[in-house]
Amino acid sequence: MARLWEDRLTVIVVLQWLHVLFAIFWFGSQLYSVMVVDPQLARLVPADAYANIVDAFRAGTPRLLTVVSSTGTVLLGFLRGIAGGVLDVAGSAYFYTWLAALVIGTFMVISIWTRGYGGRIPSPLWNSLFVVMFTLMIAMRFGY
Repeated sequence: MARLWEDRLTVIVVLQWLHVLFAIFWFGSQLYSVMVVDPQLARLVPADAYANIVDAFRAGTPRLLTVVSSTGTVLLGFLRGIAGGVLDVAGSAYFYTWLAALVIGTFMVISIWTRGYGGRIPSPLWNSLFVVMFTLMIAMRFGY
């Protein structure tokens, strides 16, 4: 029985580590883009060049990295919750916090995969979803 618990704990630690790594990349790249890159580009280049540069960041390797990091974050968070026993505490505050994070994260990933269902989600809403997700992650670390 002790071996089974050690194996489960190892799985949880690995899933948590990977989940956090992917989330740091996804959330960190979003913050860096919004707070550093976009304002500097808007200040340094003409509007038509700015639009072309932004489009380039939304294609190719940058897009692939966003798809992988966002999908990985949500998938690993889902698996981490299941491995950690979230379904055993269905009805608790922790379960509902996990479920809210899963719904918001899934919505965000679907939006990335489909490019916002044909149009980008307005930046204030998108950035607000990141703040909500971050808040939910902190709440879960404290058992909520």
